[in-house]
Order: sequence, then structure tokens, then C-alpha cells
Amino acid sequence: MTIINIETLIHIPPTELFALHSDFRKRPLWHDHVIASELLTSEPIGVGSCFHTTNKSGLITLTTREQITVFTPPHRYCYELDSGLFHIYSCQRFTAVSEGTYYQIEVKMQARNWLGEMILPLIASRQRPHFLEAAQEFKRYCEANG
Repeated sequence: MTIINIETLIHIPPTELFALHSDFRKRPLWHDHVIASELLTSEPIGVGSCFHTTNKSGLITLTTREQITVFTPPHRYCYELDSGLFHIYSCQRFTAVSEGTYYQIEVKMQARNWLGEMILPLIASRQRPHFLEAAQEFKRYCEANG
């Protein structure tokens, strides 16, 4: 298993950040790699909500299905997805501080089969910069549009 942790300070209140980040349909607004995301379950968004998200990185387009497993607005939400080779569990935390919000991401990647075990180190080394870039894009978007 590989664990990736990212954290940053965003000068926007947690309630606004949580509402924007936990609705995957809004990700194309701030994340360059997300083409589209569709809510597969009914509103409101919460535990059990599922999204179908299409990402593009270079020549590769990948569609995944994410399911929210923890939902405690405006502080924390977690979701899981299976990519075939990997099971991914991601938790987002939003902590109020005097300057705005301390935003933390924790991503756990676990191989699902022998091929996943073989390529997990390579994939993980490429995913940390991806998650860091996504956090920076989210921060820039929020602070420019907040």
C-alpha cells in the first residue's frame, strides 16, 4: 500500500471549500485533468453518493466510479474507487484556522492483483505530483473566485 499526503492553506472558509470539493460535478471548474463528472445517485450528496468521472492525462482518458463513504460537512469527506489494478481511498479534511482553511488530502493506493503490485511503485511516484498539482489548482481557483 502507498499513502500520499498533501496539505495547504486556503484563504477561504471551510464551508465554501467543502461544498465545492465534495461535489465532483464541479471538478472541471478547477481541475485541468477532469473532463466531466456525473452524479449517479440522487441529491443530496452524502454517504453512498456515486459519481462517474472522466479524467484525461496526456493521451490517456480514464473513467472511474467514485463512492462517498464518509461525509461530515464542512470538515471531512472520503471516497473510494477501484481502477481495476488499484483500490483507492481518498480523504479530504477542511480545518478552520484564523487565515481560512487548512486543507489536507490523504490518498491510500492498494494493488488489487499481481500486475498492480508490480506497477504500484511507478504509479505512486507519478501520482504524488498529480495530487499536489490538483491541490494547487483547487487553491488557485478558490482564492481567485472566492
